[in-house]
Parts: sequence; structure tokens; C-alpha cells
Amino acid sequence: MRSEKIYLSEWLQKDFTDVYGALCVILDRCGAPYGLLPYSKDIWCRDYMPVHIGGGKYVGFKYFPDYMDNEKERKYITEQEKAAEGLSIHFSTILDVVMDGGNYVRCGDKVVMTDKILTENPHLRPLRLLALLEDAFQAQVILIPWDDCEPYGHADGMVAYVGDSRILLNNYRQMGKRSAEFADRLVKILSPYFDIIELKYSDPLKDSWCYINYVETAESIILPALSENLEHGCDCSAREQIQSVFPDKTIHQVYAAPLIKKGGALHCVTWEHCLASVQ
Repeated sequence: MRSEKIYLSEWLQKDFTDVYGALCVILDRCGAPYGLLPYSKDIWCRDYMPVHIGGGKYVGFKYFPDYMDNEKERKYITEQEKAAEGLSIHFSTILDVVMDGGNYVRCGDKVVMTDKILTENPHLRPLRLLALLEDAFQAQVILIPWDDCEPYGHADGMVAYVGDSRILLNNYRQMGKRSAEFADRLVKILSPYFDIIELKYSDPLKDSWCYINYVETAESIILPALSENLEHGCDCSAREQIQSVFPDKTIHQVYAAPLIKKGGALHCVTWEHCLASVQ
């Protein structure tokens, strides 16, 4: 069993005080250790921190997203090396590849990413890039089409791995004919590798992707919620569906609409540091 500590950015604490406080209350209730990163420039620590490939080993990369490549946003780009300093991270390799941690969804011995990784690295031929990624991650990389309604190209708002070769898929079929066709494409790509659980909500909200962007601890799932009282129809149906997927875990919810309006949710603002392997 892995022993993990969940890290958050100090900017979540400063700029989204209510979300930070509610999340910390739930983490305390779950008995999950957590703390603040020693260095960060924005709240989205999932994106700029290295990715865990198993066994306490991490892969580093170049964090320079195109959606922040402008004068206004560039000052918020966190240098991965500084953010990781002092955390005793075991880097198995550091890739000379541009990517975001939000576009890395570990699924057992596979990794799901959107094909935005190709456009971010035009200096590398696609097959060469895939070979580099698979060697670094020690996993087969499965590329899915980028949901172009989402500007960041992240897979962690599209799919989530729930173990035993099963994945959750966002509720694209509820979003109209074009999105249903997109769902068909995703299922065709992913079904040879995984059993797919397509989520469905009481209302086809544009922001319902947030429910896949949850935090998992040893004993709990912490889901984002769109309503402060946690009783929005989608909040309730998300809670019921996730509970059915994780019958042995406690489901908690945190009002996260302020984050969701900015384009991310709870998975985006957390990063797990694998402390050790515990027998």
C-alpha cells in the first residue's frame, strides 16, 4: 500500500480561502496527511508538478503551457525544479518535453493523454515523442482526441481510472449530437483497453466534467460540488454514481464552483507525493 501526502499551493490558501478550508477539513476527517508546497506561483499544482509512475518514482518535464504563453499569464508559470526542491522526489528521468500533469492519467500499466501533447511538441515526430513518453512512464500511452471545448487539453477532466481496468468517462452523450459523436470516438479508442463507465447526470451541464476531477485518498473520494448546500441535482447524481463505483470508500463533497469557473477542480489543485511503500 502506498503512503502519500497531498500537497496544495499556498495560493489556493490565499485566493480561494473557502475552498481551501473546506478541503482541509475533509482531508483531516479522512486522516490524509497534507501540506503546502515550498514554492508555487499559482493554484494548479497538478499541472506543474512531476508525475508519479509508480514505486515512488517520478518523471519531470517542461512546464510551459501555450495557454499561458502571453505577457499577462507568463508570470504565473511555476518552475518545476523550484516547486519540487526539498521534497526528496526520486526522479527516474526528466523529459525534454512540454506537457502538463493534468494531461497524465495513470491507468495501471497504461497512461491516457490527449493528443494535445503532439501539438505542444512540434519539434518531435509523433512516433518519437510516444517512444520517449512510454520509455519514461514505463507504460503504454493511449492518445485520445482533445476535447476542443476545453482550452487546456487535459485528460483529467475527461477520464478517471478506478482500478481493475475500469475508467470513468465524462457525460459527453448528454451534450448534444456533436458531443455524442465525440463520445463514440473515445469509446472506440479506449474500449480495447478498459471497461468504460459513462457517467450521466440529472442535467447536461457544461461544467459536469468537474466530477471526474476528484481527489482519492486511501479511504475516501472527495468530489467537487457545484452547489454550496451540495444538493444540486448533478451533485446528488454524481455522489450516487461515484459511490456505486467505490462501494468501500466514503464519498465527501466540497463546494468548488469558484475553482470550476476558472477551469479546474479538486484534482487540479492537489498533488500526491508518494512517501514510501508500506507492507
